[in-house]
Amino acid sequence: MSKKTGGRALDDWVEGFLQYTSMIPSPKVFRRWAAYSTIAGVLERRVWTNMAGKPLHPNLIVLLIAGPGVGKSMAIDEVCEFWVRVGELNVGPSGLTKAALLDQVVSKTKTYTHDGVPCFYNACLLAVSEFGNLLPEYDGRFLNVINDIYDCKPYPYEDRTRSKGMQTIDRAHITIFTGTQPKYFGRILPDAAFGMGFTSRTIMVYAGKGVEVDLFTETQRDFELRSKLDSDLKQMVKLVGEFEWTDDARDFVESWNRDRHKDAPTHPKLLDYNPRRVMHAVKIAMSISVSRNNKLLMTLDDITKARALLLSAEKLMPQVFKEMTVSQDASEIEEIHIFLFSYCREMKVETVPEHALLHFMSLKVPVNKVDYFIKTMLGAGLIKSEGINLPGKRVYRPMEKTIFTG
Repeated sequence: MSKKTGGRALDDWVEGFLQYTSMIPSPKVFRRWAAYSTIAGVLERRVWTNMAGKPLHPNLIVLLIAGPGVGKSMAIDEVCEFWVRVGELNVGPSGLTKAALLDQVVSKTKTYTHDGVPCFYNACLLAVSEFGNLLPEYDGRFLNVINDIYDCKPYPYEDRTRSKGMQTIDRAHITIFTGTQPKYFGRILPDAAFGMGFTSRTIMVYAGKGVEVDLFTETQRDFELRSKLDSDLKQMVKLVGEFEWTDDARDFVESWNRDRHKDAPTHPKLLDYNPRRVMHAVKIAMSISVSRNNKLLMTLDDITKARALLLSAEKLMPQVFKEMTVSQDASEIEEIHIFLFSYCREMKVETVPEHALLHFMSLKVPVNKVDYFIKTMLGAGLIKSEGINLPGKRVYRPMEKTIFTG
């Protein structure tokens, strides 16, 4: 990395971060989003751009999604370490209830001066290696609090904290960088949650496989490079003000916004996400701009890079839902299969009457998916229809798993 004039140690902070983290077993796409999320967190709500008549701040909610061992936590840990080393940021712990989150947000009031006017705000940064630590089970009220704080509203936020009761929070702000597995994500968020705000504010970044690294390679961290990365972050934490736009960057965003449906995801679970896409890209573009210099100037290159980065993430979002469904179905089929054998053992019979099977399934799966699961299990050889019993009800025999049925 070459020396950067104008006070910066590096030409591009993100490229420096990617170089510094190149030896960790985490996909480059995760590390790239980690870099932009690091910058977004450092900027807090001291910088902004006006969109649709309101200030838009660069804070993000980014969720890395992959199977176990792919490298989510590696990237997330790097973000947390950089935030902590800055020394001026309110970095929260990984596990927080709603009230504890509000305590964390309100615990550090910060101020900056803009146009001679002091401005107070309360910002919290969360780098949580497992989304389940933040949300162990679905909690709509907790997610609504996150939504309200994420929106960076200009007026005080009021809610009940754990230690001080009803508390007023000046200009609340949050940035979240976390990760999870598709199976857990599908279990914790019901279908209805995809129309309730949190997922529309969340950028889901998927990676199907990890990267191989040599466990005994002599490669060591470049601490000189890390020192430059830290130095540039400490400059970013002092930035204050509104972004200016070049004319071509402004024209590009206006044109894309008019035609945003043309490249928008079509998956049903992303319908509520789509209206926020352009705003997400502008938030990312602010971090892209600040990655290079302190000018607070949005260029065409910044916004086109942000759009390309977002589109690449959106292209793989349907894979998240596919794996969610497969994981959920496999888990539910396993439970049904175990129930059938347990029933036969306890009742000392070889078959299970349909009414007993349907009753159990009604407690586990949506009613409209009962036939689907029965047909799937019949097709997979996990159950066998044994016709009609004396009361005139269909009965099923549970079958042992084989190498053919999994």
